[in-house]
Amino acid sequence: MSIPDTNLPIFFQQYTVTPLLGSGVTVVFSTVSANPSNQALSRVWSFNSQLKVDRPLSTISLLYDFSAVQAQGYNVTFEGSVNGTLTIGKEKEAYNATRYVSYTFDSTQKTVLLTIRLPHTQYSFRQVPPREVWYSLTIDDYLMTK
Repeated sequence: MSIPDTNLPIFFQQYTVTPLLGSGVTVVFSTVSANPSNQALSRVWSFNSQLKVDRPLSTISLLYDFSAVQAQGYNVTFEGSVNGTLTIGKEKEAYNATRYVSYTFDSTQKTVLLTIRLPHTQYSFRQVPPREVWYSLTIDDYLMTK
């Protein structure tokens, strides 16, 4: 039995994640992978990260730059909405990422701008830093061969 290349996961290493809109956010770790789905030539992107927030914020913007990633033989696209979980603070409050996370994909620059609107709660980032944020997100991808 042979497994086609489109059925294997891809884990990126040569990408950067840069917090935007001033300082106050540190990326502790980040992983990005494309996993096979039940649809032919389709994958699901997985973004996982831990952030440390050192000042009151209502929004976090992260720029993922994939321009140095070698994606030989494929054009990668991001389609559909964000799904997943956003977890906040030592209290480990969990939120539906669909409500608080959005993205824009620039196919020319090979970047993804991820925007996280932090929920306003009693443990709000707007009041009591430092805090930690974890997220586990998925975004659909239609993987077309060149």
